[in-house]
Amino acid sequence: MQAVALALEAAGISFCEVDDQGAVAHEGVQLSQDDPVLVRVVWRHRRGERPVDAGEARLGEAASVLDRAGWDALLYRARGSRYLLVEPGRDA
Repeated sequence: MQAVALALEAAGISFCEVDDQGAVAHEGVQLSQDDPVLVRVVWRHRRGERPVDAGEARLGEAASVLDRAGWDALLYRARGSRYLLVEPGRDA
């Protein structure tokens, strides 16, 4: 997960920031580890400011960055939410 975060940070992709109550203060990506190999990347936004595409364009940018860095990043669409599942590239 740290390597994925470093690749995104190096490319200037913004990260989500939350306030003391857990509400999104600054939109951006949020990473979580689904299992030892997969990293989930979601685009979090402020309440009431959800993009029409549910952040899909921003996730597309992140996927391009990760693909260039040697990761396999697949975009999933489920019940109105969008997320990437990222794993080491086949050549890694």
